Amino acid sequence: MIAQWHIFISGFTQSEAQPTGTESIWSAARQYVGPHVCVRLLPWDANFKNVAALINRHSMRGDAPHQDAQVFVYAYSWGAGS
Repeated sequence: MIAQWHIFISGFTQSEAQPTGTESIWSAARQYVGPHVCVRLLPWDANFKNVAALINRHSMRGDAPHQDAQVFVYAYSWGAGS
């Protein structure tokens, strides 16, 4: 089971055809991949309901709250905050 998820989401103007900052950060984070750590790069238009279902199926669950899986989301949006 996975204890930590690191989900990188590109902006809608970004594609896999060209290198991006999101891809660069994702690439650096891949060093942390292991049996209990998942690092994924997803496009902005991924089916996030299905992604959430996958995370739910494969996440650790413990008796105490601090034992549950952690999900970290890193996303890019040119228009965020404006």
